[in-house]
Amino acid sequence: MTTVASSGESVRIGDVRERNLAVVLRCVDDLGVASTAELIGSTGLVQSSISKLRAQLVEKGMLQEVGIAPTGSRGRPATAVRLGGDWAAAVGVDITSEAIHVRVVTPSGEHLVARDTELGPGTPVRQAAARMHRLVREALADCGALDRPVSLVVALPGLVSGGLVTVTSRDWRREPEALLWEHLPFDARAVRAVNDGAAAVTAEVRLGGRRHRSTLAIFLGSDGIGGGAFDHGALVSGFGGAAGAFGHTIVEPGGEQCFCGQRGCLERYAAVAAIARAAELDPGPGASLEDVAAELARRARAGDERTLGALARARRYLERAMAQIGPILCPEQIVLTGNLVPLAPWLERAGSGEEPAQVPAAIWHRPVEGSRLGGRSVVLGAAEIARLAMLDAPLRWGPRRPSPLA
Repeated sequence: MTTVASSGESVRIGDVRERNLAVVLRCVDDLGVASTAELIGSTGLVQSSISKLRAQLVEKGMLQEVGIAPTGSRGRPATAVRLGGDWAAAVGVDITSEAIHVRVVTPSGEHLVARDTELGPGTPVRQAAARMHRLVREALADCGALDRPVSLVVALPGLVSGGLVTVTSRDWRREPEALLWEHLPFDARAVRAVNDGAAAVTAEVRLGGRRHRSTLAIFLGSDGIGGGAFDHGALVSGFGGAAGAFGHTIVEPGGEQCFCGQRGCLERYAAVAAIARAAELDPGPGASLEDVAAELARRARAGDERTLGALARARRYLERAMAQIGPILCPEQIVLTGNLVPLAPWLERAGSGEEPAQVPAAIWHRPVEGSRLGGRSVVLGAAEIARLAMLDAPLRWGPRRPSPLA
């Protein structure tokens, strides 16, 4: 059935219903536990609508009723609702230049299981996808969620746009995104690929204690330096999803050649691999970039002069990049994440401390600090995006179906 909105557009009644169900779920998610009065106040829906929507969501298992403090009036004790935890599973995947990381969370955000495995360079998309499928299936089985419908989000260190993915570090060039979803061995009701910077900034905002920040930028350490930005409730994605590539800010005009075609990009001077070169650190065969970052941090704590000099050099280049980003984006805060986290104590800085009314440029000199998420903001952000996708499309999560290959 359809109706006509005041704008003249045709609107399906089912779409309106799902939108209202999603509004209630998001409201409960924000509040944690919500009474009917709180739902009415937060959503603007009338009591009769809230009562019907709440009842439908409780029946589906998406909400659970919980007791709340007595109101002092006679009659049935007051109840509130919270998100149910076992009607689906949200899965975040981070495919890096070296590994696959998987996290499974409940619709309420409870962490269920983590799995990680190495993934060698040069692995074709189909083989990488098959490895990812097996790891996700194992993770779901380990936490007893293999029979649940799944929302799956895969974060990639490259461009994701128009149904194509390009990951230069893996030599994937304009590969069909659909290859990631072929022959999924579990009941995936929603799938999506995102840039790793978008996933990381989502985690920093929603899970890293920074929801109060109006504008946030992140520098993501990986095989290079990625990034992302969040502005007043929305991701800054740019044309083709390519915004936030802060590692390709030119900090040394005419400097070292970068794979992107430019010279003097930030990641040639401040990525973990570049810092290791400047510190004359030979990590040896088989060492991951995380291992290299940890060793650099160990040497810095021990007072190694070469390492401290390399970190000071990287910080100067980071500040050059931030000086360019400040007047354009003016983030309230900048966060270092990924494999830059162990090195954050030597790369962080305080805000200007000067009054912008006296020194206008001071407003662009923003504080820089390390992530509170232990360098795993990408996979945690992917899981959070997957979880929010479930809350935003509740009618998709109907009865469970037997898992493929069960």
